[in-house]
Amino acid sequence: MLDNKKVERFIAACMKYEGDLYSQLKRMMPGFSDCSSIPYKALKATGLLDESQTTRTISTKFMRDGDPRMHQIPMNQIQRGDLLWWQRPGTTDSNYYGHTGVYLGGGKVLEAIKPRAKITSIKRLGWQRAYRVKSLEASTVQSKEGNSQQYALLYVAGKQTKISPYIKNGVSYIKLKNIEVPVREFFESLGMTVKWNNGRIDVV
Repeated sequence: MLDNKKVERFIAACMKYEGDLYSQLKRMMPGFSDCSSIPYKALKATGLLDESQTTRTISTKFMRDGDPRMHQIPMNQIQRGDLLWWQRPGTTDSNYYGHTGVYLGGGKVLEAIKPRAKITSIKRLGWQRAYRVKSLEASTVQSKEGNSQQYALLYVAGKQTKISPYIKNGVSYIKLKNIEVPVREFFESLGMTVKWNNGRIDVV
């Protein structure tokens, strides 16, 4: 299940690149984008890019090969914020050519194609796959007892950690040597400041 607030933040960031000139070489420069740099830059700008497993930029080939930041979903289950994927028939790794776009819902796609990034119809291209960005999903799982338990992202000094705090009754906890410790209490005892921001805990 997608988190609507995260999705809307992501989409709003993506739309800032509408009208950019298409360029693979200059894709990280202001005013230029290619297809895969749009979701990458938008996730990065909103703090929704999970770099705990890889810091690589998003690419259609990496998506195909198994980018750990996303997972493939059936095409008939696409929702606003999902990424669409297409590969030219006959493409091999030696002459690879792929393309991606951000699904906006309502049959519309934001994609960077020559000469500029623009909104197109999903019918423009025979999209072959769809991927869901994991960091845009709602951070709630069901326990064996049937109670929901929320999870948050933990950032220390601006860097995401591999620790996954969990929330019970409105209080966030981490486990240290199998001992349940309140996040705020632990870090404030070290003289640090703890702040919450949309399911993300920042410790500075």
